[in-house]
Amino acid sequence: MNWKRFAGGAFGDVGWLIVRVTFGLLLMTHGYPKLFGVTPQGGRVIEGFAKNMVEPLGFPAPLFFAHLAALAEFLGGLCIALGLFTPIAALAAAGTMLVAIRHHVGQGDPLKVFELTLIYFAISLGAVFIGGGRYSLDRILRTPFRPAEPQAPPAP
Repeated sequence: MNWKRFAGGAFGDVGWLIVRVTFGLLLMTHGYPKLFGVTPQGGRVIEGFAKNMVEPLGFPAPLFFAHLAALAEFLGGLCIALGLFTPIAALAAAGTMLVAIRHHVGQGDPLKVFELTLIYFAISLGAVFIGGGRYSLDRILRTPFRPAEPQAPPAP
């Protein structure tokens, strides 16, 4: 078996599709409760997130920045999963993960507490550079973020 041929081309595109969709859907699960969750006391989860996580980092208007973080996770995750505006969505997610890493490091948390955040940051950053790939809405809708079309080899 020719490994380069197997791992590249269509198989590589399918591999990136699997990673991108899985990552995007998992990222959405972090944003959804922040945006739509209600505490047992009847308060909104986003308000607690703003007060306990965003405000201590020194952000002005913590509720605003909490909403930005939650949207980067939820809508960004959806866009990444669909392969729609992938680099922009991934950049928003990477920025959010970078702030989360800063929070964990500032708290003195051990690596095992925030390794998922590091993984999400790495995949987000990779998606900024890779884009949606062959199997993405960016390609189907011909957005400015679509992958380059393969070129035919030059004639001899």
